Amino acid sequence: MVEIKSKKKSKCLKDIQDICKGESDNWFFENIDYAMGDGENIKFWDDEWTGRIALKVRMSIMYVNVVNKIMRVSKAGFWENNT
Repeated sequence: MVEIKSKKKSKCLKDIQDICKGESDNWFFENIDYAMGDGENIKFWDDEWTGRIALKVRMSIMYVNVVNKIMRVSKAGFWENNT
């Protein structure tokens, strides 16, 4: 079962996870979409916002050289023309 690592885990999400025990590990997450919003609450390197693995694990060689390891997604860059 996939475990959400967050201090803000909602009761609803916990109930869904309890109901889905015994299903494949990916069942819930394969059937939902995420909305990132403005990125203020998402840690660029620590949170699993690009998939199921945090960027500090996926790009560990790059992470070693990063100066700002506590950066939020909202501060990591910008989109031009909403694309």
